[in-house]
Amino acid sequence: MIKGKENTLIHVITVLVLIFSSLLFVGCNDFNLSSKDETQPQINSDHLENLEPNTNSTSFIQQANKHFIQLAEEIPEFGGIYLKDKGATIVVKLTQMEKVNKQDIKQNVKYYLSREVPVIAGSIQGGVDAMDISLEKATYRYSQLREWKNTINDPVLKTEGVTFTSLSQKDNKIHVGIKNVNSKNEISTIIENYKVPTGAVKVSVTGPIRADVRSNTTSNRQIQTTTLRDMYRPLVGGLQIEGYDGLGNIFSLCTYGFNATRRSGGRYWLTNSHCTGGMFSVNPSDEYYQPGINDGTGAYIGVEIQDPGWAECLPSYTCRYSDAALLELPENQSWDFGGIARTEYSAGPGEGAGSLVIDANNPRFIIVDEAEEADYFEGLWLSKVGRTTGWTTGEITETCATINNSDDGYLLFCQVLTTYYSEGGDSGSPVHASPYGWPDVDLYGIHWGSFIGGDQERIFSRITGVQEDLGVLRTHGRIRGGSNSDGAQNHVTMQNN
Repeated sequence: MIKGKENTLIHVITVLVLIFSSLLFVGCNDFNLSSKDETQPQINSDHLENLEPNTNSTSFIQQANKHFIQLAEEIPEFGGIYLKDKGATIVVKLTQMEKVNKQDIKQNVKYYLSREVPVIAGSIQGGVDAMDISLEKATYRYSQLREWKNTINDPVLKTEGVTFTSLSQKDNKIHVGIKNVNSKNEISTIIENYKVPTGAVKVSVTGPIRADVRSNTTSNRQIQTTTLRDMYRPLVGGLQIEGYDGLGNIFSLCTYGFNATRRSGGRYWLTNSHCTGGMFSVNPSDEYYQPGINDGTGAYIGVEIQDPGWAECLPSYTCRYSDAALLELPENQSWDFGGIARTEYSAGPGEGAGSLVIDANNPRFIIVDEAEEADYFEGLWLSKVGRTTGWTTGEITETCATINNSDDGYLLFCQVLTTYYSEGGDSGSPVHASPYGWPDVDLYGIHWGSFIGGDQERIFSRITGVQEDLGVLRTHGRIRGGSNSDGAQNHVTMQNN
């Protein structure tokens, strides 16, 4: 650590720049090929890779927080970093505040953001020049909080009624969610037994976890012919889908996530695992339709082909990094590779649902990149598009929470909590941000659920977690600000069938 009061914090921000800029996305490796049930119509999976999930949750979570961990190792005073004022301000928290040249710090951080993390700089109107830099006092060092969280994490997650654990950089605390106040005493006992300061832990009543799927047989279709709930081709993210078992019984009403392909080719799409006939397992006899089975054979959009499950964390739990499943698209269906439906207007936190009507003049969000690990910050504003509440927006409140759904017996590592609005049927919605201005967006993940009580925060799985579970997926065929990077059918004019 550099000595000298005025140089200390400049060194802090300089290290911040160097560490963040050195972070590289780590994907999964391809394994051997596998075959699938050939009895399903119009499906070709000859090129499907069978990619095994990484069962080392510690390694994945460390990678997801690598930039924060390295920063804490270099600068013991580091207490966290987050965005506020819709990204207009980036806040660096420190346990020691000293007099510094704030103007120099501001310029150094702005230069870093404009060059290395444009998703942040582009999240506000006016770009990086309009962003402010703020320094805040932290009570605890990030390294302290992380050590304490690792110590109490397993016993806390085993406590009845716990819904999630996380490390909130904005609050500078370990954050524990519980269904109701009945769990508070047991959490307090664990904190005391492991000698963690009570002031370092925040306990919030969230209510139970709810997957945003509809299982009723009524799809609540709109009269208009340009909504997310109508038959729409080419297929894009955000549209309504229905799942049916082999006997023709509906079991889910959800949202079409986004299109994808493999390095070896093929055409696939994603939705939530809980929108399929069996969570974290493949059910090849189930069929999926857009928007529904009553729209005829032309509405058939494929079958599930990949949805792994593994249990390496806590006894009797299935553990994954994402609530996501991969489905294969029939050859007779047109798609817009990289396209997400854009509706006429969005709604922010507390405003309810956004529009369901696809904007005739601006019908697409276009995926041009996937978020990397260093792109997830508390306070970053995102959008989701789903069949029930349309286009809604909100900010990240937790970047890497372990979700404990004890009712269904699974843990999901490193999930993101947000304030955008959702309801049943929005499961599978693509989540994205626009660092460079519409229509170009970066894909951040796939929405899957919410908490029923408390602040009713919504939950989505990181795109990095999706790829950890399902393998390397390509989600776009266009380079930023330019034309398509391959010969696929991309971003064609929207048409209704």
